[in-house]
Amino acid sequence: MNSHMENHKIVNHNEFLLLQQKKIITNIVELQNDKELLSFFDDHDWSEEEGKTYLNISVPIFAAIIVSSRIHMSQFKTMKDLSLYYTETESIYINKPLEVKYIGSELGKIKHEQTNINI
Repeated sequence: MNSHMENHKIVNHNEFLLLQQKKIITNIVELQNDKELLSFFDDHDWSEEEGKTYLNISVPIFAAIIVSSRIHMSQFKTMKDLSLYYTETESIYINKPLEVKYIGSELGKIKHEQTNINI
């Protein structure tokens, strides 16, 4: 559970008594059969987090880049005049040189990394 987000849990009265000591209870809804719906936050000392370093990463941005690159590379996979030997998100190995319009140093263009490869 994420300590920044409010959590919700259905518990019996004994579980409620235990959670009450460990969590910050924000709401209690009494249900039938001796059950209660609790809304709570984890009791966390955020001052301990000061000075810690965290990785500057974003999984959603990474996923969007990978998906976009695969979509971009699919145009080469469907060219009827090419024999495709291998492809990844950022590389392609084919039977002949690509047309000049696909090659360049700009974003979205294919860069020459290896030349004169015999397969």
